[in-house]
Amino acid sequence: DTYHLHQRQAVHRSLADRSWMDAIMIQQGYIAVFALTGVVCLLAATTVRSFTNPDVRRGLVGLLALNGFWSLATAVQLATTAHPVARAMHILALVLGIATVFAWLAFASAYSGREYHRQRTLQAAGAFVYLAIVAVKVSNPLHELYFATSVVADPFAHIAISYHAFHWFVTGFAYTAAGVGFLWLFESFNRNSAGGTA
Repeated sequence: DTYHLHQRQAVHRSLADRSWMDAIMIQQGYIAVFALTGVVCLLAATTVRSFTNPDVRRGLVGLLALNGFWSLATAVQLATTAHPVARAMHILALVLGIATVFAWLAFASAYSGREYHRQRTLQAAGAFVYLAIVAVKVSNPLHELYFATSVVADPFAHIAISYHAFHWFVTGFAYTAAGVGFLWLFESFNRNSAGGTA
């Protein structure tokens, strides 16, 4: 019977080792995807010279660079279980992430032939909204209105984020604004295709 007990213990150890290895592989996979995406976006940002319109070029470079840095910050966040580092990287990623919405709108406005990105009133309003959102995100460790963190072990050891109401409000704003940018582009494509077939 001792033999069977040792057999079962060996099986449990083997499963635990495999589970640990699977967790490491999952974590490494996530880190690799985010890091690679960050590098690709940053490299792409350096190659956007084919657009002759400087506003389109600036908007696209800003969008790609911000996405690249967001991805790299997220990779660092996933690579650490040091709570202060992971929280700081998450806050940095949130600040970069919301900035991508404004870069997207600038790009979409310029690419679709609109002038919204050049209007001083809209620029000031955008800066105010951006800074207000950033202020809440950066001060989150004091009030936790945006998110809370905890250490979890599944599927690998990392800092888990639980989002609160203000995050969902900002997410709604971000997706709505991104949708407006897509609308501008689709209208522009429809105009161009209709003009080309007439």
